[in-house]
Amino acid sequence: METELKLSIAQPDLARISQHPLLTEHARATPREHRLTDTYYDTPRLELWRHGVTLRVREEGASKEGVKWIQTVKTASA
Repeated sequence: METELKLSIAQPDLARISQHPLLTEHARATPREHRLTDTYYDTPRLELWRHGVTLRVREEGASKEGVKWIQTVKTASA
């Protein structure tokens, strides 16, 4: 099981929020920045969306090992 939390933070607030005790007390490593590119797929008639399905291909930026591609399928019940 996976739990995902997505946050949107204004750039001017990032430094202040990243120093908040709730984050610094539980940090396990130095934060790193990653470049991700997501592409979502569906049929021309949006049949996946109508059935509560999302198909995503994520490209994770170049690293020592090269580019990493991850395909994810999520359903409305997930």
